[in-house]
Amino acid sequence: ANDAIENLHSAAEQKNIAVTFAADAQTLWCLAAPLGLRQVMIRILDNAIKFSEPGGTVEIGATCDHENLIIKICDHGIGIECAYLERLGKPFVQVEGFLSRHNEGVGLGLAISKGLMKLMDGTLELSSEFGAGATMTLRLPSLPASQTVLQRAA
Repeated sequence: ANDAIENLHSAAEQKNIAVTFAADAQTLWCLAAPLGLRQVMIRILDNAIKFSEPGGTVEIGATCDHENLIIKICDHGIGIECAYLERLGKPFVQVEGFLSRHNEGVGLGLAISKGLMKLMDGTLELSSEFGAGATMTLRLPSLPASQTVLQRAA
């Protein structure tokens, strides 16, 4: 998360977007490809910044339940109409129309992110309220504490 925030610092700064990160613990462990997870985080955070109003906020939170590391990225931007939620995440699908688009991109960010999450045995879920922002929830298999201790000892 910190790497994604640092990577998109200038984009957030240009729009005066405050990006915050909070985790339930100092270190949370999951089974994932580090570069794949980094790419997902960057793509999702980029969208959150892109679709937020200037002066807004984007919040990243991380927690762990018994089975998953759960990362939520929430923006308070324009949100997405319910009719479009099921279509998003498919290749080349964008909510904005070609002639009225304000943001760049070809509509592959969410599709690539969903594919990467699937390869890591994780999921990517989108929830949104039009006019009130969107939340992307990433779930990845967590690593039990006993395995973490064994890996550190090895």
